[in-house]
Amino acid sequence: MEIFNHENYEDMLAFVQSYIQDKEFTVLDNQTFIHPESSGVEIRILSTSETNNVAVASVFVLHFGTREDIEGQIDMKIEELKRLRAT
Repeated sequence: MEIFNHENYEDMLAFVQSYIQDKEFTVLDNQTFIHPESSGVEIRILSTSETNNVAVASVFVLHFGTREDIEGQIDMKIEELKRLRAT
């Protein structure tokens, strides 16, 4: 079981990008320096489709963990953004 942490956060970001691209979202480039004691990495995601001429974005801390942990965090954030996009 792969666990993402400060040593392989770039792999985590690549995984997130591939995971969300089919969900009409993308990760924006972010030059965040990760400290070994950090619990996550700050990322920016943006919707790639617009509803009512509105695209939504979010900046949040994605906490390190397993692929399943990452998927759960991303799914919750995407659902939140889809609700915002629909209003």
